Amino acid sequence: MMPLQRHIKNVVHNYSEVERKVREATSNDPWGPSSTLMSEIADQTYHVIPFTEIMQMIWKRLNDKTKNWRHVYKALTLLEYIIKTGSENVARQCQENIHAIETLMAVHPLFCDKDYTSLLVML
Repeated sequence: MMPLQRHIKNVVHNYSEVERKVREATSNDPWGPSSTLMSEIADQTYHVIPFTEIMQMIWKRLNDKTKNWRHVYKALTLLEYIIKTGSENVARQCQENIHAIETLMAVHPLFCDKDYTSLLVML
């Protein structure tokens, strides 16, 4: 999505600053999220409201359609990062929703030929 389109969508949907960061980190852009951006997001997982917004946006991205496969891939990348460096509540919420992650990895075409068990092992 073009930066202008993304900006308009952020304004129209009234996304918070942390939701915008998660959207940027999990965008369809052909490059991965920066470690600086992921670190900023991980730091916000220690605060109740941003934590909730971060996790809601990640779950939303994980449920995106196949045409937005980068959203899914980058959401898993971000999730792995914040499990390691963010609040323990991230891992706890993932453990509570492990079936969703396992199902995604079992049926999503992007993950059928790859081994993402390291993410599951962390949980």
